[in-house]
Amino acid sequence: MKTIKVQIKLTSEKENYLELKDIPGNNDSITIRQKKGEYLFQAGCKKMQDQINFKNTSTGDEYSVLWLTEEVVSYLMLDENLKSETLCLNAVIDKQLKKIELGPILGIFISKNKIDKLCNDNWDSIYWRFQKWSKEVNGLCYFFTLNDIDFSNKKVTGYHFDSNKKWVKNEYPLPRVIYDRCFGKDGRKDSYRLRKLVQQQANKMIVYNQAVKIKKKETLKHLYNYEDTKNHLPEFADYTDEKFEELLNKYGSIYLKPDSLYKARGIVQVIRKNNGYNLKYRESGDVDRNKTIHYKRFDSLIRKLEKELHLEDYLIQRDIQLASIWGNKFDIRVMLQKVSPYKWEVNGINCRIAPVNSIITSPRSGGKVMAIESVLKFAFPGREEELINLIEKVSKCIGSNLEKGFGYLGNIGVDLGIDTEGNVWLIEVNGKPLKVSFHRMKDRALTKRINKSPIISGLSLTGFDVTDDKSFIHPEKQDKFLFKEISHGSYEPHLFLNTEQLDYFGYSIGDEINLVAGVSKEIIKIKRQKVDDTFNNLYINASVFNGLNLPHNSILNLVALSYNELIFGPTVAMTVSEGTMDAIKNNEDIDLNKTAEFAREKGIVFYCFKPENVNLEENIIESCFYNHSNKRWEDGAFNEPQVLYDQATYPLNPEKRPVAKEVNRRLRMNHEMQVINSKRYFGKLNTFEALNFFKDIRDNMPKTYYLTPESLKKAVEKHGSVFVKSNYGSFGWGVIQVKKEEERLICRTGGSKVSTKEFRYYDMLFNFLREELGEGAIIQREVKLGQINNRKFDLRVLIQKNISSKWEISAVSFRIAPIEGIVTNVAVGGDEIIVSPGEKLPFKFLTWESISELSLKLVLALEASFGNLGEVGLDIGVGPKGKLWFFEANSKPDTGGYYEYLTESSLRKSLGLPLDYSKNLAYNMLKI
Repeated sequence: MKTIKVQIKLTSEKENYLELKDIPGNNDSITIRQKKGEYLFQAGCKKMQDQINFKNTSTGDEYSVLWLTEEVVSYLMLDENLKSETLCLNAVIDKQLKKIELGPILGIFISKNKIDKLCNDNWDSIYWRFQKWSKEVNGLCYFFTLNDIDFSNKKVTGYHFDSNKKWVKNEYPLPRVIYDRCFGKDGRKDSYRLRKLVQQQANKMIVYNQAVKIKKKETLKHLYNYEDTKNHLPEFADYTDEKFEELLNKYGSIYLKPDSLYKARGIVQVIRKNNGYNLKYRESGDVDRNKTIHYKRFDSLIRKLEKELHLEDYLIQRDIQLASIWGNKFDIRVMLQKVSPYKWEVNGINCRIAPVNSIITSPRSGGKVMAIESVLKFAFPGREEELINLIEKVSKCIGSNLEKGFGYLGNIGVDLGIDTEGNVWLIEVNGKPLKVSFHRMKDRALTKRINKSPIISGLSLTGFDVTDDKSFIHPEKQDKFLFKEISHGSYEPHLFLNTEQLDYFGYSIGDEINLVAGVSKEIIKIKRQKVDDTFNNLYINASVFNGLNLPHNSILNLVALSYNELIFGPTVAMTVSEGTMDAIKNNEDIDLNKTAEFAREKGIVFYCFKPENVNLEENIIESCFYNHSNKRWEDGAFNEPQVLYDQATYPLNPEKRPVAKEVNRRLRMNHEMQVINSKRYFGKLNTFEALNFFKDIRDNMPKTYYLTPESLKKAVEKHGSVFVKSNYGSFGWGVIQVKKEEERLICRTGGSKVSTKEFRYYDMLFNFLREELGEGAIIQREVKLGQINNRKFDLRVLIQKNISSKWEISAVSFRIAPIEGIVTNVAVGGDEIIVSPGEKLPFKFLTWESISELSLKLVLALEASFGNLGEVGLDIGVGPKGKLWFFEANSKPDTGGYYEYLTESSLRKSLGLPLDYSKNLAYNMLKI
């Protein structure tokens, strides 16, 4: 029994026949020396007998061609798919049973409400990607509701997005495997009905998860039967008044949880106090606060619970004393999934951080989300690896044990808690997990993994092998190859290899493979070359260079290889403003020249473009790339990059800002493209809300207010001197000092040139500030700053991720204000001292340890609100005795001129870390 890739075509002849493509180097390629005969054709649950003939061919592309008669195509319900687009599937050929099965075919069960929305021209990028991932393994998936199934005729009236991204209706064969994604008001009811109907069919069909809802009580009672999970269950019981009183007296704090509700609804906490009892719960419709009611008597508490809750449906669970990070408690969400049909994998772990004093950690109830490694680094330093291994082990045991009671499971969410001692406890299991907390992290590779895995698992359950046979090479171990052009008489695309390369890649002369560079792919033939025996030089002809859209003499890393594919990358593109582009073309931007040189050394194709020069319809970006031969920037047109490095800023150009914003939005709709920063700008208002979420970080934040007439008067009267800042100001623009001197309100702004205005009344002052700074401005208490040479200063900390996605400080700029200056920015006359980690600091009360500790806290806290980041500039004030104060964060920190201050090795770090991080980003996306 063999599996081959086939393109299905409709024949006008009266018999079916299969043109078998012989693929050199592919052990799965087959040759059938057999006369025509009667075979059983199958697609999903549809089966029919018909004659077929076989012949072998070495022409065409990588697919064999299965020519089917109109009768067979129509019966197998593939005719509508052939009309709309090219249909490529896998064919499992069993010569002994004389059977050909086409697939894999996966049906995705969704709600009628979702279908109706998509029929009204709505869009769902996840569904589009479900189809894309299915096609990548030569599979077919479609979407349907309960009313779309015709079990008697083994067919489904389903839906899919066509190549124009239009939601269209087609008829499909009834699938043998169904992925249940039916959410919404009637989703659970329809899911139960689906399973009941499936059980009544003679066809063997799988719906996953087999259990519609895994309730809290049955989960805990079932897992209590197994030693490897029993010890991770906090004490629990069905609700009775007597048991409630017993456990409350025993533990002092317990939770009451409804068995059937989800999304943290209906959960209450009861805490025993010396003078009575506190009842805590989330107020309905309020995502920011808990409600606490105190009862002096136990019977009063019971009457309240009986009035508000259906206690017969509740369970009692001991309160876990959850560990905390920076004053906020957290729990853990594990995404436990299968890629191969019968092996559990932990595809994602995150920490859900509760608001201060909240009983709920869910991001839907005001919580934040952080990566597990980041949280454990602070909560349990030195125990990160130990605890992650324990979390994974416990989660897999839970998944395996649940299957013994609930049938086949392929995708569950496991909620765990870690107590203050590092013990791991089960909170609950979600049988149809939403991925909200993972999506909030804005980690594109993680999002792809947790959404793609259930699709690959479902396709695998049909019996087809859809595993990826590529070998991926970690970014730190990748070899770099120089792509050179070789003159060759033929226009046919070729890759020319020397003997050592042929042995290393495992190819033979004449093999056809896919050559991938960045996002471009060419099908090429292997030829031998004897002119250059250098291992790291690869020769291709002009047609391949044109097809891959690469600059000549590009250097790229080998990321992955297989019997029929070589993958090189990454490609990284930086957005720049018009002024920066002019400087590039005049060869005046030394920092970008250095960046381009470092990129080449790291095996990265790097280019720059203005946002307005993007043709999204044709996927072409008019760019500039650095020609390393003549040391000049040249124009070129390239495809979208694998990694977007957005650095274009237009602080004083309101016309260009919306253009850049829209181009970025549309570029980021390509979910395969990675980005250095998931957030383009940090508004000051949102930044302070994000950091104020964490109790312990508040001590490093000056008192901050939203600008209103009332808050302005309050702040100035209380503090005497404040700064009022525009929400999105840059380079020192949009910062105004307001100070009360006797009966006058004095406004000052600027660096070496200070402008002053006076007001007598707060309403006049407010109107001025609103006009100057716009909506969303903030007021910040003025902090007394330390001084260098009798001039106040602050810090710009450049913190970036490295090739392992770990944060590193690469440089710290001491920005020294002019005498009497209001702001410290160099752009308005300030001076600058730039130091690298480990160098002597020019202020005796500062240490590298204090800068590093606060900086790491701040960027991790920013990621908890804004998602994945790779480069941040932190503006930090320093008090006279070294106390650190957070002022603002910059998603596009300006490193212009760093080459004047830093050593070559330090410059390589500050300019090179984002490039290293890009290699990691591209690798993580490709290997899924």
